[in-house]
Amino acid sequence: MSFFDEFPKFYNEASCASAPNPDLWFPEEEEVMRVRVNTPEAEQARAICMACPARQECLDYSLQFSNLYGIWAGLDRLERRAEQIIRNLTPSPMRYAHREE
Repeated sequence: MSFFDEFPKFYNEASCASAPNPDLWFPEEEEVMRVRVNTPEAEQARAICMACPARQECLDYSLQFSNLYGIWAGLDRLERRAEQIIRNLTPSPMRYAHREE
């Protein structure tokens, strides 16, 4: 599955789709930290996710993959990994398709 070829169908109904600052869901600290991302921006994204009508679909989607970056369904990468372990899931890497500009 490729992110650009198979964009999540729930996204159109997700709260993040109409958020004024999409960067909230992609904190820079996540790339280098090995702990829960708890910046003010990440916490704001989590709060929006908790009230999102597409949260369950987003969570189900995000738990399929081992390498999604950012906050998905209110969880950062390490939190999603913990959830994958609890659920005994074996995620696969997300393939990012090359986009022609």
